[in-house]
Amino acid sequence: MITIALQDLLWELALYWAVLAVSFYIAISLFWLGLMVLMIGSRRSAGTWLVASGLLLGAAFFASHTAILGKGIGQTGVGMDFWWWMSWTPAAAAPLAWYGAMLWHSGFRFDRPHAHRYPLAISAALGACVLLMLGFANPMPSYAFVAGRVFLATPTLLGIPLLILIYLAYALLCFLLPLHLLAMPEPEMPLSLREPRRRARPWLSGASLAMSAAAILLTITAALVLSENAAPGLSSRLVQRSVLLFDLGVSVLVAAAVTLLGKAVVSFEVFTGQAFPRRRFAAQWRMLILFAAGFGLLAAALRELLELDFSASFSHLVFDASETAEGMARRIDSLTAETTYYAVRELLRNAALHSAGNDPQRAVSVSLTLASIEPGILTIFVEDDGVGQKTACVSGSGGTGEGLRLHSAMLAATGGSLEISQAASGGTRAAVRVPSRINQPG
Repeated sequence: MITIALQDLLWELALYWAVLAVSFYIAISLFWLGLMVLMIGSRRSAGTWLVASGLLLGAAFFASHTAILGKGIGQTGVGMDFWWWMSWTPAAAAPLAWYGAMLWHSGFRFDRPHAHRYPLAISAALGACVLLMLGFANPMPSYAFVAGRVFLATPTLLGIPLLILIYLAYALLCFLLPLHLLAMPEPEMPLSLREPRRRARPWLSGASLAMSAAAILLTITAALVLSENAAPGLSSRLVQRSVLLFDLGVSVLVAAAVTLLGKAVVSFEVFTGQAFPRRRFAAQWRMLILFAAGFGLLAAALRELLELDFSASFSHLVFDASETAEGMARRIDSLTAETTYYAVRELLRNAALHSAGNDPQRAVSVSLTLASIEPGILTIFVEDDGVGQKTACVSGSGGTGEGLRLHSAMLAATGGSLEISQAASGGTRAAVRVPSRINQPG
């Protein structure tokens, strides 16, 4: 019996981790995409604001979703009610924002005839109906009622809240109509703009299909949780597990849609009209996946950074991390981990650019070491055997130092520090120190 109970607990923890990881990945991906579209796209265009707003609304929904999961879906209280209601406004607006973004992408204008005039009006009416029901028709109980399975009077059809059924029709319209838009002939435009749009079409179509499937599964989940039929509340571990399984299915579909959309935005200039400043789609997404999958698996992220991004920059690479240091890295919060990651990346970038001085043929080795030297402090050393900082500055190969000053300030804001000194080999040695949470006994 103990073995079975332990297996159940491990299964439950693994399920929670999976749903949290996927939800976190979606939230930070949408937030990042929204900001990039806003920063790179034309801010004088209403379409840019529409797309960015839709992406940020989606990020807000999954931030709320992650907060609810983080507290435990069986928990109740004022905080849970806040996140519960916070999640519904972006959930109601996001489908119409997606449809609107695709209309704008296809060249829709209100002052010209278009096949989607009436579908847009119907979708907007259904969206308004969903928002009105949320605000005035008492269609949704508080989270405490959901968790306890005690319901207030609410409009239903066949035992299912009417809001859920209307939302399904609304979401499917908004996610499937873009497929027709993408199949329509392209508007007249220069070849330089038409070709990226053509190449982005399969990715956008895949995103719409994945979101349609997610909407259907979400409706089934909501119908099961919110129906009038007597069933245990979310305090039941069996019900929690079933809801989490459905939730994981929805989240995986949305994550697939977000990734497909990200490919279209990053690689084919969709919604921005300009190329992104980074190298390739995989590079954009690698850190998001690493942080989401492990909630700050800093050691793994730094090792991949060194061995994949800088393998061609040095003649020899060394990565070393003690078991204690890796454990400390796992206990660093996500914000500090991300700040640390980018600081280390800047140090490696500086070493790659300047450690050889004026001799590009010079062979330079670099080491990246995670160590536990002080209690509660993770120390990360980046050391090269190049010409050293002073020599690089004298020879004219050194930078301005603005990047390192910026990262030093950001580390200080998280309680960390950055120090640079001369290595025993004559090269440069940098030490990044960041606080790590120490598990308290009991």
